[in-house]
Amino acid sequence: MDPEIAAIGDSLVEASREENTSARGLVTELFPFIFTAARRMSARSISRFLKQAHNVRISAVTISRALKEPEKHLEPLAEEVEPQARLFASCHGEDLETILENQQAFEILSNQTPTIAGNSRDEQLAMHYDYRGAEAFIRAKWYGLDSEVRSVVSTIIAGNNEGEVQNAEEQK
Repeated sequence: MDPEIAAIGDSLVEASREENTSARGLVTELFPFIFTAARRMSARSISRFLKQAHNVRISAVTISRALKEPEKHLEPLAEEVEPQARLFASCHGEDLETILENQQAFEILSNQTPTIAGNSRDEQLAMHYDYRGAEAFIRAKWYGLDSEVRSVVSTIIAGNNEGEVQNAEEQK
């Protein structure tokens, strides 16, 4: 390889390391907050705020495109929330919807002793640890989100569950 080309390439890679962030992947990670902010701010204002306050470069066009497809950008959050909520619900004999849609019921259940299954003491301890992690996740990350975001994500989860039920019935 030409030494001059290699030097340019090395310089490019070094510059990329100095960049704090780029839009790649960040839109999806920040989308619950972008979605909420978009009710009061334009895409351009959100883009400008992210750049000025956090040196995060996401163009207004990228934000606008993401806002046109909220389900696409909230799907990863749904995939993260569902197993946590399912674990918590199963330890209390409740349905998933109750855990995701009723914060008061969640808080009441959080103060009750969960049913922890396991064949050995070690399995029960591991399950209890997972349960406590799920409880903390739901309290901080799920109920910490705006209600409109939670509503869209709940719809995604419900849709995924309906698809699983249909697939199971078709296989019979």
